[in-house]
Amino acid sequence: MKRTYYSLYGVSVEICRLPDVPAYLEIEGDEAAISKAAQALGYSQADYDNTPPRQKFNIPKSKRDLVFR
Repeated sequence: MKRTYYSLYGVSVEICRLPDVPAYLEIEGDEAAISKAAQALGYSQADYDNTPPRQKFNIPKSKRDLVFR
């Protein structure tokens, strides 16, 4: 996986690239700051999707994936 990190309005904005998955954007932080950053990037809550990429694109887990319980 390759990630490119940015900071905007106090949140972490990450462009993520996984094999077999289209590049996607993650915004992490408190809800108000996420909304502000998303709006600045041209997105709204209607664009949000909390589905994990592997699940969304039906990609099986690798033997190298870490699993925490």
